[in-house]
Amino acid sequence: MALPIRTRITLWYLALLTAVVLAAAALLLLRLQSGLIGGLDEGLATRAAQISLGLQRGCEGEFRDVTDASLVGLPLGESAAQLLASDGAVRESTEDAAANQPLIGQE
Repeated sequence: MALPIRTRITLWYLALLTAVVLAAAALLLLRLQSGLIGGLDEGLATRAAQISLGLQRGCEGEFRDVTDASLVGLPLGESAAQLLASDGAVRESTEDAAANQPLIGQE
């Protein structure tokens, strides 16, 4: 027994609406994720540039002072900075315990 035309059209539009809503939700999720990651990358690049400029101005041995000034306002225990040697070893780091180990891997 075939379904009445009204039922078939309703099911067709329901399937189409479901597909459109799922596609819109996926697009929104991707844009949100991209925006959050982009904002995080931009913030990290800004902080790294501040630390780099502070160290280039002759603040030898003052890594913690420069990083503390650059990381001001960030939650303690959730932010750290490291000065790495060319071989990837940690030369200097902030006082955060997590910063004693390299925060990035060797590539």
